[in-house]
Amino acid sequence: MLVFNCTKAFAAFIADAQGAPVETPSIRMIADDPSFCDGTAMHWVVHLVKIARRNCVIAMHVRSRYAIVMVGVRKGDFSGFVNAFCHRLVNEMVFLCAEEGLVGEEYASLVAENFVDKHQVILACVRGDRSVQAHINDVSLALESEAGDMGGLPVGPDEAFDFGRHVNALLRTTRESRDSFYPFEVMCEHWFEDVCVEIVDPEVLDRLSEEKTVPDNVIVLADYRK
Repeated sequence: MLVFNCTKAFAAFIADAQGAPVETPSIRMIADDPSFCDGTAMHWVVHLVKIARRNCVIAMHVRSRYAIVMVGVRKGDFSGFVNAFCHRLVNEMVFLCAEEGLVGEEYASLVAENFVDKHQVILACVRGDRSVQAHINDVSLALESEAGDMGGLPVGPDEAFDFGRHVNALLRTTRESRDSFYPFEVMCEHWFEDVCVEIVDPEVLDRLSEEKTVPDNVIVLADYRK
């Protein structure tokens, strides 16, 4: 399951005319949600900010604090947001895991299919987390500074990913982790355990760690949706 814990700002932005699909959760705290505790769901906090007169969406993975920044999400288009988000997530993780020597290019399609199979159920609810929100605010400030220095916001997913590589390589700390960590490293580990470990041949891992092959293909999540 894929859970989008929406701040009030993003919930109001993404809801359609009938107020769907954002729900009010029965469990107030993300940390108390059984699907978060047992790892059966991938939880993200999603927030909306306005920078340079444009709506910018910042989604942050709760466990790793990995951030995905999206510019150009249409108001009231939840389906469009989900498809664009999943497309970004799969592509970024395929690239980063290959770069880290965790999964080679030959596994890209299988990884994408396994992600879709595991996270077909999608839930959106109005719920936040103070610690995650503090890190989202940091990303927002960095994005505002980037827009000022570069004369505009990132254009397209490639530039957004380049920006994300910067903020996801900044050291973070949480109450749950005594040691500082890099979000992209923790996210790669989580992604590998969640969608890769079942399909990757352990015998190739040593070779991959030496080659660190970076894929140049693009995964389109819609191709794998039934």
